[in-house]
Amino acid sequence: MTEKKEEDELGNLKVIFNEMDPDMNEFMQDSVSSAMKLHVKGELKSYNDVAGHVKKQFQDKYKGAWHVVVGAQFGSFVTHETKNIAYVNLFKTYFLIFKHG
Repeated sequence: MTEKKEEDELGNLKVIFNEMDPDMNEFMQDSVSSAMKLHVKGELKSYNDVAGHVKKQFQDKYKGAWHVVVGAQFGSFVTHETKNIAYVNLFKTYFLIFKHG
């Protein structure tokens, strides 16, 4: 019951742009949701902490140089490896996750 309440507080994850395969996409959504839950609870204090948490999860599972940008507002222009980028929104927070290098 607590998990459902937390999901209601966070709202639904909105995918703005995504080239990830289905397995990686599911992992990305779980990673973003769990990081935001920790942020709301106060365990991850800043967006920098949230980004670091997601980045570590991606680097542990998929190897390579992953980059994560998290914030309420930001602009970007990035080069990324094919099928390794997602831009999503959850709880008024945007996540840009991509692999390059």
